[in-house]
Amino acid sequence: MDTPLARLFQACDPMKPATAQQYIDCSDVRGGHAFTERFMGALRNAGTSGGFMRYLITGHVGGGKSSELVHLKAELSRGGPNPGDRKYLVVLLDASDFIEDYDATPNDVLVAIIAELASTLKTEAGIELQDSYLKRKLNEFIGFMRRDVDVEEAEVPLWEAKATIKLLKKNKSAREEVRAALVGSETTFLEEINLLFEEARVQLRKKGYADIVLILDNLEKIRRLKDAEEGSQSHESLFISNASKFTGLACSFVLTVPLTLVRTNPGALRTAYGQVPFSLPMIKTRTRTGAPYEAGIAKLRELLELRGASEEVLTQDAEDLLIQYSGGHVRDLLGTVREAISLAGNGPVELRHARSALGQIVNSLQVSTAGWDRLAKLELDPDRKIDPDDPICAYLLEQLFVLEYINGGEDDQFLQHDETWYAAAPLLQGMRSFASAKQRIIDAHKSS
Repeated sequence: MDTPLARLFQACDPMKPATAQQYIDCSDVRGGHAFTERFMGALRNAGTSGGFMRYLITGHVGGGKSSELVHLKAELSRGGPNPGDRKYLVVLLDASDFIEDYDATPNDVLVAIIAELASTLKTEAGIELQDSYLKRKLNEFIGFMRRDVDVEEAEVPLWEAKATIKLLKKNKSAREEVRAALVGSETTFLEEINLLFEEARVQLRKKGYADIVLILDNLEKIRRLKDAEEGSQSHESLFISNASKFTGLACSFVLTVPLTLVRTNPGALRTAYGQVPFSLPMIKTRTRTGAPYEAGIAKLRELLELRGASEEVLTQDAEDLLIQYSGGHVRDLLGTVREAISLAGNGPVELRHARSALGQIVNSLQVSTAGWDRLAKLELDPDRKIDPDDPICAYLLEQLFVLEYINGGEDDQFLQHDETWYAAAPLLQGMRSFASAKQRIIDAHKSS
């Protein structure tokens, strides 16, 4: 049944980026700058001979990066609102479609880029690439997945290889064969990819495009590279040690990178890519001092209204509670709205449903004693800072137990305006263990 409540439920899928109709610019209440504006400004000023733009974007998982990147693609594809903005062919690759998060290599990403590039050129610009080397390579890779097929298959053109290449994610033996086939030829492989970019660029300009922009989304979700430890070691290997695999691409690009890596290795990333990583912080619902931040709360109300929220389906007090306990994390907000709708039956969603939805999350929040101590110290620190080199703090940040914000206050000095600060997730702040940890620290301070 297509009811207002059902439409709101469907529009609040936490795993889907915002559509063009759902997107709103939240940069003013995040405290940062609009990423689309920054990237397009760089392209505009670089002109046709300014080299390639290599940008990194980071932030909490579920914080809105994919929505920003989908918005960037839309703006670049139509030419942008400012004089001098040109139309680009945007290749938006979702790494989660191609890459196994716990068994990846940089070359896996390059193979995915070829498939996505050829597919996008065909579907969006009507361009059919004919590169013989890469065509042979992709067909060789596809052949690894056809070992059990008795009927001989016809050769697959580049632009039709995407669907089959995506199957490598679930086929470990074929993945290993693809990797073995590239051993010793990585340099040639990258050179051939760049020849593909150049061939595409020539044809695109005949069709009115300025150039190609590659967006690699969800790369930060890769947890382990082959032959590396999970987590920080794999992240450093992929984004820093193997940075040349990305910077060697003859195109402008945007990569998503893990927030913990940006906080522990900002200098190495800046050196490798020539840019300070752009951080997409949470939408502020409270200030650094803990006071309600009405502008951020209003923006989240607007976000829900665009998806169909109204007093008839989501009461004001229920909406206020869900926004308050989201901490400005968009995916968590959408997820709890959905859960509250499920509990409400035929609706509307009332305060009791919102409380029950949030209460169900509480039992899944497992924090160690040391973790509670770090959270309590953060709450008692007027500067709201954490030590990203502390493994426990890094874990809390990665698990969304600690949320990152940007100050962005109107009274800040200019260098303070983009300064990061942190807060424990609101749900954790309401738990008994959090209050006990705070009291332990206060008591220890009094006795010292």
